[in-house]
Amino acid sequence: MNKSFNPNSNLISQADSIFDYINENAAFNLLVDQSVANQNSLFAGPPISQSIGPAGPLFMGSILPASVTPFSNNTALASTTIPPYTVVGASGGLQFFFYWDASVASNPNAAAFMAGVVQAANILESYIKTPAVVNLQVGWGELNGQPYTSGAVYSPSISNGSLCLILNNGIYYTVAQAQALGLATPTYGAGLYDGTIAFSTDAYVPWAYTDSSGVAAGYDDIIGSALHELTHALGREPAAVQWSNPGFSNLAPYVFHTPWYVGSVAYPILGFSIDGGKTFLNYFCPNGTEDPSDWLGSLGGGIPGYNFVDQANASMTNGAVVNNLTFSDLVEMSVLGYSVTASSVSMSTLYLSDVIDDIQVEKSLVSQITLSDSNAISISSTQLGADIAALSLINGAYTLAIADTSANIASNLAALQTNLAKITSITQSDVGTPLAITAAQLTADAGALAKIGGAYT
Repeated sequence: MNKSFNPNSNLISQADSIFDYINENAAFNLLVDQSVANQNSLFAGPPISQSIGPAGPLFMGSILPASVTPFSNNTALASTTIPPYTVVGASGGLQFFFYWDASVASNPNAAAFMAGVVQAANILESYIKTPAVVNLQVGWGELNGQPYTSGAVYSPSISNGSLCLILNNGIYYTVAQAQALGLATPTYGAGLYDGTIAFSTDAYVPWAYTDSSGVAAGYDDIIGSALHELTHALGREPAAVQWSNPGFSNLAPYVFHTPWYVGSVAYPILGFSIDGGKTFLNYFCPNGTEDPSDWLGSLGGGIPGYNFVDQANASMTNGAVVNNLTFSDLVEMSVLGYSVTASSVSMSTLYLSDVIDDIQVEKSLVSQITLSDSNAISISSTQLGADIAALSLINGAYTLAIADTSANIASNLAALQTNLAKITSITQSDVGTPLAITAAQLTADAGALAKIGGAYT
């Protein structure tokens, strides 16, 4: 779910110990993933912001008759006449069938609205190459026949009350995700739906229907909001889901507790991690505040380095163009089971400093990194060598601030000397511990030694 609001910049805090809080508050429903040995993977409770109907059998419908020709993108958008459906993407790849609800005709900008949704689907089709067919009802100001006024939403249920999810070995998947993982066969047809997306009318959210020349202040990018809901349909759901008690998505092994919380320790923040919780690619909204499958973004002021604009944030950023996927989005789509095309990403040096090890691991997802600021990238001397492929993806000049133990600095002096032009400073994390180096290093690596701040022995 995606909504607009003004975040309180003073809400984010760090708990002294999230585990102390859990032990003192036994009522908090904490689930531990036993399938990830010794990694302490932790999951939140059920989401609070997705409106779904009563559970029922998967609604499979009927296959589209061969005599019916799907509408092309241009046909659908040529006039304000609302077509029965619009097809985006080619057969054999990621393909969306949008079934426009009658309510769309009440939008005076119906053609522009449909164009925005189609553009979002085209963007996803450019990133994801895994074959899957996504069939979605699309509503304007209504969700499954009920008024909807809170921005944009995805629901895995449809108007007849059926719940469009696939259960396999205790894990819930959206229909598209099940196809990507080989658990379901791609199908399409009139009456065959995998869920519903809905958008509130302009009376509740001022929508910008195109972002080609920017988005005016006070308006939300309809393309970004559509991306947000479509990625939900692709499987971007909470680790612990409300459709069964307990129920999990396959994102669960990658969700861990962090020392952060929103407002009070009643709302602990979970993190998305691919290395067992050592580093976090992004942070989820706490259960009970917003949709726990969305990134925290600027909620509560955000976590330094992670409060950037993102289609998967709980809050759409007013006045911002939101028409791509960030690095954390690309990794999440990969984890969910999709083949993701290597793409150019933008990030701050603060964020890069935190996730450089993850970029090294997932370098196949990135074609280029553009830095949004000129601050030094903070890494260790060990990372300078270990993450060389990640660093090579950076477009343009950059600088490094090295911080490490005396032992690691001594072991990596040659690499530090080689990269001397990029290094602004070297800091010992264990000040006072002697550097154990040879006489040859003292001479050959004099430039690197000169970068060490303060006195050293």
